[in-house]
Amino acid sequence: MANISIFGKGNMAQALKARYEEAGNTVTLIGHEADAVLGEIVILAVPYPAVDDILSKYASALNGKIVVDITNPLDFNTLCQL
Repeated sequence: MANISIFGKGNMAQALKARYEEAGNTVTLIGHEADAVLGEIVILAVPYPAVDDILSKYASALNGKIVVDITNPLDFNTLCQL
């Protein structure tokens, strides 16, 4: 089984966490914690504007990890793509 880290604590993050744990994986949700320890699989389940900050802050920690980005470049005011 895998050790999975999910950036985000919203609806999508909670849903993914539940499904991966049902499958026997260990899942950690990461919010604004400083220097979180990442699992071998990392999922970005955050608003699109947060991705650049996460990638720059955790660049070295993400090296060699499987990174899954489920973000959508969407402006929630206009519901149009950025």
